[in-house]
Amino acid sequence: MNIPNKLTACIVEDELHNIELLKSFINRYCPSVEIIGVAKSLEQAKQLLHKKRPDMVFLDIILENELVFDLFNDIDPDRFQIIFTTAYREHALQAFKLNAVDYLLKPFSIEQLEKAVARAEENIRKNMYLTTSDISKIKEFLDHRVENERTISIVSNKQIDIIVEDKIAFLSSERRYTIIHMLDGTEYVASQNLSHYESVLNQTDFMRIHRCHIINLNHLLKVYKEDGTYCLLKNGKSLPVARRRLSFLKMRFNV
Repeated sequence: MNIPNKLTACIVEDELHNIELLKSFINRYCPSVEIIGVAKSLEQAKQLLHKKRPDMVFLDIILENELVFDLFNDIDPDRFQIIFTTAYREHALQAFKLNAVDYLLKPFSIEQLEKAVARAEENIRKNMYLTTSDISKIKEFLDHRVENERTISIVSNKQIDIIVEDKIAFLSSERRYTIIHMLDGTEYVASQNLSHYESVLNQTDFMRIHRCHIINLNHLLKVYKEDGTYCLLKNGKSLPVARRRLSFLKMRFNV
């Protein structure tokens, strides 16, 4: 099958930072692709894809905390090439690999994007598209696995990282920035302040114990006194608890 010099594409994504990053990468590094529309919700996506009929779609698997597969109740997946975008590493990747589905794992590189677009172009030439059965298999696999894995976007001056909340040990304030400390020792420097993360993180799992620190309560080993009150985390880090925050910490554990 011959394909035109310029393929049309739509982006279905609810995070503005991710939309702008993907648009920028496509415009700069994928000259054969023209973006003709963006949708931020399932309803917008249905209307956009019906109206525009693109050659390919960059489709986030989670929109407004819901899996996107209801989209295919109204639209046949074999109308366009689908490149799924996801931050859900283990579960989503296993589902995509089992079903030979194209995907981009956030945060993705320019090279990964170029390869995904090249594969989509090749599939168009070969007239190879996902079927309703393919979509059903992926949905069935993910329905029971993705819902418990919350993620947040970490915006820095150079990139956007998508990380799993449960793998965060604690967050600390560094002037106008926030340092996100992961259980494995990785650190991310975010351009938003600590108050931003206090508002967006799951408050069942995270608690501000000090003006400079938010901890993941799932990784708290003990609270102890030694010239003040401290929290000991599973990664071995001890953090001070502000006196006025101690009562809230005790309430959490019914002490």
